[in-house]
Amino acid sequence: MLSVEQKPCLRTVPHVVALTGGIGSGKSTVRKMFEDLEVPCIDADLVAREIHQNPKHPATVEIIEAFPEVASPDGKLSRGSLHTLFAVDCIANVKLKAILKPYVLNHVQHWTSSMTAPYVIWESALIVDGGIDADYVVCVDASNDIRVDRVRARNPSWTHDQILRIFAMQASRKSYLTGADQIICNECSRRDLQLQVAKLHNKFINIWK
Repeated sequence: MLSVEQKPCLRTVPHVVALTGGIGSGKSTVRKMFEDLEVPCIDADLVAREIHQNPKHPATVEIIEAFPEVASPDGKLSRGSLHTLFAVDCIANVKLKAILKPYVLNHVQHWTSSMTAPYVIWESALIVDGGIDADYVVCVDASNDIRVDRVRARNPSWTHDQILRIFAMQASRKSYLTGADQIICNECSRRDLQLQVAKLHNKFINIWK
């Protein structure tokens, strides 16, 4: 695996650091820590949500045409469908991602081009299996048991089996780890997590300033 100093740069400024990991790993917590260090960050999964909750967006229209059973009365993607149909039907899940991906990428790339910082953060669980290019990939990692507990704490109505089905729809933990240039262990105290983030931030600033 190449270090950040050895990796060829895919773009000039700003560089893109992809922040990824499975559900419950703590990606959003780490992203907020980078934001506290004044690093521009964007949540690609939130961008996707904003798209499919806009009934006039062409991606939403295409989704509803493909899956009319998941349409809400106002023409949006029914929120619960992400954890029912798309969490149990692999073919539907792949098709949904394929519809959304070009629109999400276009949005985050346009946002990136408007930034003037040395680097930006793209947060998404789909970096690895989506084949999304970045200058550096950081994986936030935690054991599956810890991740299950975190997901259940946020969604007390979800069953253990529902959570495991969502895990199964994402890349495997091994795939996330193998596809990363750097791993942030999120099984520690908040202070230790902040130290890991600060160390990486300093490395990126020193290389890309």
